[in-house]
Amino acid sequence: MAGTVNLVKDDSRTIKKLTFSWTSNSTGCADYSTSGVSGILYRCVIKPTTAATQPTSNYDVLINDANSVDLLGGQGGNLSKSTSSNIVFGTTGINAPTAFDGVLTLDVAQAGSAKTGTVIMYYR
Repeated sequence: MAGTVNLVKDDSRTIKKLTFSWTSNSTGCADYSTSGVSGILYRCVIKPTTAATQPTSNYDVLINDANSVDLLGGQGGNLSKSTSSNIVFGTTGINAPTAFDGVLTLDVAQAGSAKTGTVIMYYR
């Protein structure tokens, strides 16, 4: 894998935020591993861009913890190329808020070549 991912961490408020801005490589993939981070994940927003850099339909996003477990519980699979996904933990049909500690790895797959998007994690 590879691609390009920029990470912005904002922990200046009660709810902390990790924002991954990604661009896929020629095989439609992008990945990034954070340094150690810990908290409880409450919400994740996955936003495709628009126009020429819009991802391919049914692209996938995983956020794996230090144990290689997908924090999104599969909710980041087969995403829309034009609609943002709002994953709220603790609601009906979605995992309860999820604790994590250590390295997190973002994996984007099947997005198409040179496509872009953003993944925002809201946690405490």
